[in-house]
Amino acid sequence: MTKRGRPFEPGNTFGRGRPRGSRNKSMLLVQQLLDQYMDPLLRKSVMMALQGNVSMLKTLLQPLLAGYRSSATKLGKLPTSTVEELSKASDMLIRQAGAGKISPQDARQFSELIEDRRRVLHTEELERRLRALEKPQQ
Repeated sequence: MTKRGRPFEPGNTFGRGRPRGSRNKSMLLVQQLLDQYMDPLLRKSVMMALQGNVSMLKTLLQPLLAGYRSSATKLGKLPTSTVEELSKASDMLIRQAGAGKISPQDARQFSELIEDRRRVLHTEELERRLRALEKPQQ
Protein backbone atom coordinates (compact mmCIF):
# COMPACT_ATOMS: atom_id res chain seq x y z
CA MET A 1 0.00 0.00 0.00
CA THR A 2 1.42 3.41 -1.00
CA LYS A 3 1.28 6.42 1.27
CA ARG A 4 -0.65 9.50 0.26
CA GLY A 5 1.59 11.90 -1.65
CA ARG A 6 3.89 9.12 -2.79
CA PRO A 7 2.40 7.92 -6.09
CA PHE A 8 5.45 6.01 -7.26
CA GLU A 9 6.90 2.88 -5.79
CA PRO A 10 10.62 2.88 -4.97
CA GLY A 11 12.63 2.05 -8.06
CA ASN A 12 10.19 3.74 -10.44
CA THR A 13 11.84 3.74 -13.87
CA PHE A 14 9.29 6.02 -15.55
CA GLY A 15 10.42 9.26 -13.92
CA ARG A 16 8.26 11.82 -12.19
CA GLY A 17 5.45 11.95 -14.74
CA ARG A 18 4.93 14.28 -17.66
CA PRO A 19 7.30 17.28 -17.57
CA ARG A 20 5.75 20.55 -16.42
CA GLY A 21 4.56 22.63 -19.37
CA SER A 22 4.39 19.72 -21.79
CA ARG A 23 1.09 19.21 -23.57
CA ASN A 24 -1.07 16.17 -23.12
CA LYS A 25 -2.50 14.19 -26.04
CA SER A 26 -5.85 16.00 -26.10
CA MET A 27 -4.15 19.42 -26.26
CA LEU A 28 -1.93 18.23 -29.07
CA LEU A 29 -5.02 17.05 -30.97
CA VAL A 30 -6.77 20.39 -30.41
CA GLN A 31 -3.67 22.21 -31.66
CA GLN A 32 -3.57 20.07 -34.81
CA LEU A 33 -7.26 20.74 -35.49
CA LEU A 34 -6.81 24.47 -35.00
CA ASP A 35 -3.81 24.50 -37.32
CA GLN A 36 -5.78 22.61 -39.95
CA TYR A 37 -9.04 24.62 -39.76
CA MET A 38 -7.84 28.05 -38.62
CA ASP A 39 -8.86 29.98 -41.74
CA PRO A 40 -12.43 28.60 -42.06
CA LEU A 41 -13.01 28.94 -38.32
CA LEU A 42 -11.86 32.53 -38.34
CA ARG A 43 -14.04 33.38 -41.35
CA LYS A 44 -17.06 31.74 -39.71
CA SER A 45 -16.43 33.59 -36.45
CA VAL A 46 -16.23 36.94 -38.21
CA MET A 47 -19.44 36.18 -40.14
CA MET A 48 -21.24 35.26 -36.91
CA ALA A 49 -20.07 38.50 -35.30
CA LEU A 50 -21.19 40.55 -38.29
CA GLN A 51 -24.60 38.86 -38.19
CA GLY A 52 -25.13 40.08 -34.64
CA ASN A 53 -23.76 37.31 -32.43
CA VAL A 54 -22.78 39.50 -29.47
CA SER A 55 -20.71 36.90 -27.64
CA MET A 56 -18.67 36.21 -30.78
CA LEU A 57 -18.25 39.94 -31.32
CA LYS A 58 -16.92 40.33 -27.76
CA THR A 59 -14.61 37.36 -28.22
CA LEU A 60 -13.11 38.82 -31.38
CA LEU A 61 -12.88 42.42 -30.17
CA GLN A 62 -11.49 41.88 -26.65
CA PRO A 63 -7.89 41.23 -27.76
CA LEU A 64 -8.04 44.22 -30.09
CA LEU A 65 -9.52 46.57 -27.50
CA ALA A 66 -7.14 45.42 -24.77
CA GLY A 67 -4.24 46.83 -26.76
CA TYR A 68 -6.07 50.04 -27.62
CA ARG A 69 -4.72 53.09 -25.88
CA SER A 70 -6.50 56.38 -25.70
CA SER A 71 -4.56 59.54 -26.43
CA ALA A 72 -1.85 60.33 -23.94
CA THR A 73 -3.16 61.75 -20.69
CA LYS A 74 -1.64 65.08 -19.80
CA LEU A 75 -1.46 65.99 -16.14
CA GLY A 76 1.27 68.56 -16.18
CA LYS A 77 4.30 68.29 -13.99
CA LEU A 78 3.81 66.12 -10.92
CA PRO A 79 5.99 66.98 -7.94
CA THR A 80 7.99 63.88 -6.98
CA SER A 81 11.01 65.07 -5.01
CA THR A 82 9.77 64.21 -1.53
CA VAL A 83 7.30 61.82 0.06
CA GLU A 84 5.06 64.79 0.89
CA GLU A 85 5.02 65.83 -2.77
CA LEU A 86 4.21 62.27 -3.79
CA SER A 87 1.28 62.33 -1.38
CA LYS A 88 0.00 65.56 -2.98
CA ALA A 89 0.42 64.08 -6.47
CA SER A 90 -1.53 60.98 -5.42
CA ASP A 91 -4.30 63.13 -3.97
CA MET A 92 -4.46 65.13 -7.21
CA LEU A 93 -4.78 61.91 -9.23
CA ILE A 94 -7.65 60.68 -7.10
CA ARG A 95 -9.47 64.01 -7.44
CA GLN A 96 -9.00 64.11 -11.22
CA ALA A 97 -10.17 60.51 -11.62
CA GLY A 98 -13.19 61.26 -9.42
CA ALA A 99 -14.03 64.31 -11.53
CA GLY A 100 -13.77 62.26 -14.73
CA LYS A 101 -10.84 64.25 -16.10
CA ILE A 102 -8.72 61.11 -16.38
CA SER A 103 -9.77 57.48 -16.66
CA PRO A 104 -9.46 55.17 -13.66
CA GLN A 105 -7.02 53.05 -15.66
CA ASP A 106 -4.78 56.05 -16.32
CA ALA A 107 -5.01 57.06 -12.64
CA ARG A 108 -3.99 53.54 -11.66
CA GLN A 109 -0.98 53.61 -13.99
CA PHE A 110 0.12 56.98 -12.63
CA SER A 111 -0.38 55.68 -9.08
CA GLU A 112 1.94 52.79 -9.84
CA LEU A 113 4.57 55.26 -11.06
CA ILE A 114 4.14 57.28 -7.88
CA GLU A 115 4.55 54.12 -5.79
CA ASP A 116 7.70 53.20 -7.72
CA ARG A 117 9.10 56.68 -7.05
CA ARG A 118 8.22 56.36 -3.34
CA ARG A 119 10.18 53.12 -3.15
CA VAL A 120 13.19 54.81 -4.79
CA LEU A 121 13.03 57.67 -2.29
CA HIS A 122 12.74 55.20 0.57
CA THR A 123 15.76 53.22 -0.68
CA GLU A 124 17.79 56.41 -1.09
CA GLU A 125 16.92 57.45 2.47
CA LEU A 126 17.92 54.05 3.86
CA GLU A 127 21.20 54.16 1.95
CA ARG A 128 21.92 57.68 3.23
CA ARG A 129 21.28 56.56 6.82
CA LEU A 130 23.43 53.46 6.39
CA ARG A 131 26.34 55.52 5.05
CA ALA A 132 26.02 57.89 8.00
CA LEU A 133 26.20 54.95 10.40
CA GLU A 134 29.17 53.40 8.65
CA LYS A 135 31.09 56.68 8.44
CA PRO A 136 34.07 56.55 10.78
CA GLN A 137 33.63 58.67 13.89
CA GLN A 138 36.12 61.50 14.20
